[in-house]
Amino acid sequence: MPFGQWIVGPPGSGKTTYCNGLQQYLTLSGRKCAIINLDPANDALPYTCAVNISNLVTLEEVQTHHKLGPNGGLIFCMEFLQENLDWLKEQLDPLLKDGTYLIFDCPGQVELFTLHDSMKVIAEMLTNQWHVRLAVVHLVDAHLCTDASKYMSALLLSLSSMLHLEMPHVNVLSKMDMIQSYGPLAFNLDFYTEVQDLSYLVKSMEGTLFAKRFQKLTEGLCEVVEDFGLISFTPLMVEDKESMKQVLALVDKATGYVWGGNSEQQPYSQFQYTFETATGVLPVRIPEADEEALRVGSQLHNTHLQRLGIDLDLQSILRDSRLQQTIRKIDTASKPEAALSTAMQNPEFERFCNQLLGLMQVQAFGGAW
Repeated sequence: MPFGQWIVGPPGSGKTTYCNGLQQYLTLSGRKCAIINLDPANDALPYTCAVNISNLVTLEEVQTHHKLGPNGGLIFCMEFLQENLDWLKEQLDPLLKDGTYLIFDCPGQVELFTLHDSMKVIAEMLTNQWHVRLAVVHLVDAHLCTDASKYMSALLLSLSSMLHLEMPHVNVLSKMDMIQSYGPLAFNLDFYTEVQDLSYLVKSMEGTLFAKRFQKLTEGLCEVVEDFGLISFTPLMVEDKESMKQVLALVDKATGYVWGGNSEQQPYSQFQYTFETATGVLPVRIPEADEEALRVGSQLHNTHLQRLGIDLDLQSILRDSRLQQTIRKIDTASKPEAALSTAMQNPEFERFCNQLLGLMQVQAFGGAW
């Protein structure tokens, strides 16, 4: 079963930049992926896409032929794609058969993913009929956090998208590397990512003309968001590897990729699963050539090293034959804990453990879930 991401968000939120960065990250991680551009207005693509809606319909042609504006033109394009799903199926078939990880770059017109039905129908066809495990990644520009009313708008937009699309959803605050240039935040970052006790948000708006006239409305909207209890955000910096890993981990858990990946639908190893459970961060998947490293790594999952994941550096470490022999002795011992204590007296094994602990400290893990 193929997996993928359905990327939505208002114009300028960084959807195309995220798709480009995600494609590079997945490629370097050894996960085969392809981008499907569903935005007929996006004619300057920074990435190579496997499927492009412009080969079916373009916004410029629609506007010229039907005398429509940009908003009406985008709605027409999505409805046209909905009526020609056989074209999309034909384009996606080779990717679906190959188990390629799919990245859908969607238009930024908000009514398309909060009110209009075409994108919802297309996504439902992908998930229900074509059996693609999708999760929505909804990007919101982090600069909205610097203004209480704008942040409230972002909350309502995210909630509307979640209720309308009815799919697994990951909300993302994009462009976090630029947030300091937007001005100071009224609260710490956790307040904006966890979306808890929005009464403080109402208080921060006191003294403004908007607050005086619409305070009850603002309080009511905050209650709606809190009553649903669906929204939280994860911060994203596209150029930061760890930030991309955190977002991908959330998406992989939402789609079920953690239980079975694209490489011949094989599930994660015990070590990978233990790592994901303990830290909330998914390790980079390893090609088949590294199965020995995975097998040896899985033997560590009951030790104090369980919080460490498989990454590119760790792959190299686990290929050491002497290290593998030591771990096998621990694994086959009648008293593994005693065997581990004995192994720690070996300077080389102790150095290996310290090196792994150093990697863990660098990872900056947190309770992502």
